[in-house]
Amino acid sequence: MGGKAKDAEIVPGIMGETPNELLAGGSALVRLENHTQMQIAVQRPRDEAKILKAALAELETYPSAAEEAVYHKPVGRADECPKCKAKTWYKETCERCGAEVPMKYAEGLSIRAAENLACRWSNSAWAAEILADDGEIVNGVAIFLDYENNTRRAVPFRVSRKYKTKRGEVKTMAEDRFNDLKVRAETSKALREVITRSLPAGLKKEYENKAREVFEKNAKRPEIAKRVIRGFAKFGVSDEMIERLLGKRLDALAAEDLVRLKGVYNALDEGDITVEAAFGTGGPAQDQEKPEDRAASLRERLAPAPPAPDLEPTPEVVEREIIEPEEPPFEADEKPETVAEHDDARQEALFNLHTGLVDLGASEADQDTLVWVKTGKTAMSQLTRAEAVSLFQGLGEYGDRPGEKAGGGLGRLKAMLRAEKGKKNREQGGLFK
Repeated sequence: MGGKAKDAEIVPGIMGETPNELLAGGSALVRLENHTQMQIAVQRPRDEAKILKAALAELETYPSAAEEAVYHKPVGRADECPKCKAKTWYKETCERCGAEVPMKYAEGLSIRAAENLACRWSNSAWAAEILADDGEIVNGVAIFLDYENNTRRAVPFRVSRKYKTKRGEVKTMAEDRFNDLKVRAETSKALREVITRSLPAGLKKEYENKAREVFEKNAKRPEIAKRVIRGFAKFGVSDEMIERLLGKRLDALAAEDLVRLKGVYNALDEGDITVEAAFGTGGPAQDQEKPEDRAASLRERLAPAPPAPDLEPTPEVVEREIIEPEEPPFEADEKPETVAEHDDARQEALFNLHTGLVDLGASEADQDTLVWVKTGKTAMSQLTRAEAVSLFQGLGEYGDRPGEKAGGGLGRLKAMLRAEKGKKNREQGGLFK
């Protein structure tokens, strides 16, 4: 060296100048970061009791967080009349006695609540990333890492620029609306899903119960009720629509009604459901057309058809498109579906059913038993779309009830499965063990 100052060295695997060296260096840094996080997790393990205590105390300190913690998503009318016990076929009123049929709801933690819990769940990390964008569909993935348990969960998601209008027309969403609203909303929902799948069921349930308790206590104040109802105005929801959904006049709403109503608001605000799906009609729609657009569309439909060509045309190859249906998944389709649309709707119904059972705490054996006792099929993958939707709607009966211990809904589900399995085995000679 001759005493000459030594030039700065490039450490192999950490830094570099060429693209390959930079790529290798990035991988090495990621490995180093993960290794460091795992060492910290070993030295400072999380205190779950302390995390739960702090999370529940947060709801008392910030009551507004309790309002935003839970969503309620209407999934259709009950299949049995509460008055005469007749089948309702999911209609608003009972055909036998004329009584109003109550709405059923899917419930869960909101995006904000999931993020709050994840922030307190130490020795973990979560993120979402867009993997590809081909101009039609955006593909991404949400990831949750638990350094203490050395586990990793990933939830992929896809967002299509296409959407279907109420008339069945397929259109492309405006680019700014797609990037600023649709992609962000779907990314947030994927993050919520991967977080809630990764956190303990007990922590989620205790947090959800506490949020209901805090908000129900505050909902008795008149100004809270007015604020909740006024909030729906930005979605174009009228007082009459709210009364129709809840089956009560606004001046007769109880605290538990306001809790449910705020949950519907949260579902709308986070993009989990549309106004039309929640209330049946009304609200601003992304397919709303200008008068001149409607006039042009009418002229196109009234224009005479072009003469048929002399030669038989070559069949056009239509690429499969991912189309987001405007109608809620629980309603019967009034227009024919393409094969691709039918398959997408069936997969969505199966996914909703599986996620609902997982959130309830049902094991794979419980899921198989439920499918068998209700449909006679031996695997969830064999279900039709209608069967999956019907089973998903039935899960509303097994949500934990107010005052019930955590896991009470799962206990009632297991008791039902034992009774039904025993009955069916006796009928079929013990085919299902």
